[in-house]
Amino acid sequence: MGHRVSTKQALRLTSSVAEVRILPLLRAASSSILFLLVFLHQPTSSVAMVGGDGRCPLFVFAPFTEDGKQIEGFLPYSNISLGFSHMAAALLATQHFNARDTNIIPELAELEGCNVQLEITKVFDTGYTSHQSARQVMNHLLLAVDSNTSSPLGPNGEQREVCSFVGPSNDIPARDLSSIAYASDIPLVSTWREGIVRDSGGRDMMTASVYPDLMEFAAIISSYLIFQERTDYVAILYPFSDLGFQKRGSIGVMLDFNNVRWISTEYVVDYDESTLLQNVGAAGGLLEARTIRRAVERIKEAGYRTVLIIMEDSDLMLTQIADAVEEMGMNSGDHFFMLYDPVSEDELTLSTNVSKLLEGACYVLPLSRDMTASAPFDDAVLKSWGQQDKNFPRKLNELNPINENEPGFMFAQDDFFQNITIQEWPEYGSAFMYDAVLAVGFGACQARREADGSVQGIPHIRAIRKTKFHGWSGFVLFGREALNRGGVRRGGTVNWTVVNFIPGSISVPHVYFPTDPVNFDFSNITWSKNGYFEYFYAGNRSSAPLPLRTPGNQNYLRSQLRAIGLTLMGISILAAICFGVWVFATRTHRIVRASQPSFLYVICIGTILQSSTVVTISFDEGAGWSENGLTKLCNFLPWLFTVGFVVVVGALYVKVWRVHKTLQFSRRKVQLSHIAAPMALLVLATIVILAFQSAFAPLEWQRDVDEITADSNGGCSSSGADIKTWLIPLMAVAMTAVGLLAYAAHKTRDVDEAYSESSWIFGLLCVQFELILISIPIILRLHETNSNSTYLVLVVLILSFPVSCLGLLFGPKMHAYYDDILGIDRTKKRGTLAGVRVTGVQASENPTPVSGTSDFISQASENRQ
Repeated sequence: MGHRVSTKQALRLTSSVAEVRILPLLRAASSSILFLLVFLHQPTSSVAMVGGDGRCPLFVFAPFTEDGKQIEGFLPYSNISLGFSHMAAALLATQHFNARDTNIIPELAELEGCNVQLEITKVFDTGYTSHQSARQVMNHLLLAVDSNTSSPLGPNGEQREVCSFVGPSNDIPARDLSSIAYASDIPLVSTWREGIVRDSGGRDMMTASVYPDLMEFAAIISSYLIFQERTDYVAILYPFSDLGFQKRGSIGVMLDFNNVRWISTEYVVDYDESTLLQNVGAAGGLLEARTIRRAVERIKEAGYRTVLIIMEDSDLMLTQIADAVEEMGMNSGDHFFMLYDPVSEDELTLSTNVSKLLEGACYVLPLSRDMTASAPFDDAVLKSWGQQDKNFPRKLNELNPINENEPGFMFAQDDFFQNITIQEWPEYGSAFMYDAVLAVGFGACQARREADGSVQGIPHIRAIRKTKFHGWSGFVLFGREALNRGGVRRGGTVNWTVVNFIPGSISVPHVYFPTDPVNFDFSNITWSKNGYFEYFYAGNRSSAPLPLRTPGNQNYLRSQLRAIGLTLMGISILAAICFGVWVFATRTHRIVRASQPSFLYVICIGTILQSSTVVTISFDEGAGWSENGLTKLCNFLPWLFTVGFVVVVGALYVKVWRVHKTLQFSRRKVQLSHIAAPMALLVLATIVILAFQSAFAPLEWQRDVDEITADSNGGCSSSGADIKTWLIPLMAVAMTAVGLLAYAAHKTRDVDEAYSESSWIFGLLCVQFELILISIPIILRLHETNSNSTYLVLVVLILSFPVSCLGLLFGPKMHAYYDDILGIDRTKKRGTLAGVRVTGVQASENPTPVSGTSDFISQASENRQ
């Protein structure tokens, strides 16, 4: 029942290890290459993992020490170290399985006839972030350095055996062991395998995990963010590493699933800006932008107020992140911080900045059933934990990988597991270690039934993934086959809790207890309040900080510019009123009578309407207006400008066309009804289109926010129907009116300017057309950047229509009026006196006026030729 590694298997190991070695793991490359060289020198054979006698030896991996120091547990009141607690849980699981204790695990009753016996033959210290356990296990599997000492080979060279790896409780050692398991066909049941466990194409083919992987975690984390109403603008701060990329990607997928906008920024660990160039030369320039400080600064610039922090070594990273957050002024309580990784209570006091960062922060954890039960000491496994005889601690002391007098060493007295109190409570992760051992046993029995004899590694891992039982951490169920993740523990089979940092301690304010583990779905996660615990938010807030994003530059219209715009509008309106008063005062003068005062009044009214459009663009939230009030103001914009424009153009058309019809002498009386029908139809069409727009596509006040800078610009935009459905017809009506006016001006181009201002009308149309051509590109260019500049351009464009109309139409008339008073003669055209004949007309000094036209052509003859 020995196990050897063939050259082919060693080559598989080479490719699988290469798959996971990227920039953050380069420091382990030299030792990895040494491991591979050792593998390549081993003889070839193929053996069974579980022999006919049913013996299944286990290699157990647990975190005892890191950097020469004992790894402390998560429970502040515990007297048992983290690694020792995990080792004890593994040993307890072997006892319960070998005794087929159905009082603790009911499914053990289904193993009748199975002679599989689990035995822990070796325990390894994995640390948290080191590769030491990988080196050790490869030595134990492959090297025989001394036949007279305890080594992987016995005195006669026989191969020591292992049927499965169990553990570890940290991701970096777990990934190392996944590669070794893949190369050597030894099943690995991990107790904390954060990386995504995939079925094909790599090292995870021989791996199963009783701990939910990244995708399950991501679903839980994103659901809690939604529960906390963090429904938008989430920033992910993650390390520039293989695992960092995986965590960031899995969270991103679930945030996209929930339609949450998010950004991410990576950082490089162990570097600071002042030493990068000095230590790594030119490469430092590439890494400089990825320091923790720069990464936090990018989140600050984006204004995202929900920050998910991902770390690999919290002792190292947490202090640097907290310092950067404090430097950027993000510790004022306006941000919601959530940690992807658990942080022990001892780390609350790493520094003042760390305490400020963690105050009000949280993270989520899957918990064992004893930690979420209303009466935890009634849990069957926990009772058994405190009812062991003296042989149990003695076996633990024998398996302890830490030598006496070394950091992390713990010696258990004979009565250590007999009077359990909260101080001897199993540390976090012990329940998952317990269930991992049971999964190996259940899988071995299932595989033996199917193989009818000895079991090799691949059938064993397949059987492990099919196991289902009620373990210490909950209902153990593997499999996400549809997602190519058959070896992952389903997230709906464990209870989840939220750990909230409060000043000087922690609380667990919210929990999620899945009601249907088998049919668990990412979209039906429901969090609930945990007893009397309340969530503590930073700054002693009663609710999560709002808004979700720090407002950028709102580009509110400056009051000085508003005053300028409204003043210019007032001048334009005042000018129109003054021109109207002047027309009324001089209405009996022949120059004014020839210009048809009634139409001049209408033109003044139209220009006042056009000028009033400035009011609709002169206010925003900065002036104290509400969004509802601004929306109402928006809907006046098309009515004021368009109706005013059509009224002005229509009055000019009817006025000029009446002159043309009168001079044709096609009828004795030229009534208004004879010539105003086209413009009446155009005005009616304008009103109908605007009514449709108001009913089905009203304008709304909206503020467009830049996704990167959070800067925004407010303005009117169309809702409901597409803006093209009403804007294009409206423009068509306006252009039709302009076309009719241009045609009428063309027909009267040789008429004296006292009656028909054709040259001035052509000039007016050209000026307004050029202004449109110049202004539109400027507006499009400034619209997304500077609302104040856009406002000035719009004011000039809007007022250019009424001002140019008033100046080019009334200016010449006033000039002619005062010329006449001063006795200055002007060149005459058709329809005037001074001896110029109109075809078929004999002018006289006192002609009989044509009915309806005496105001503008009293000199015309009433007789036809």
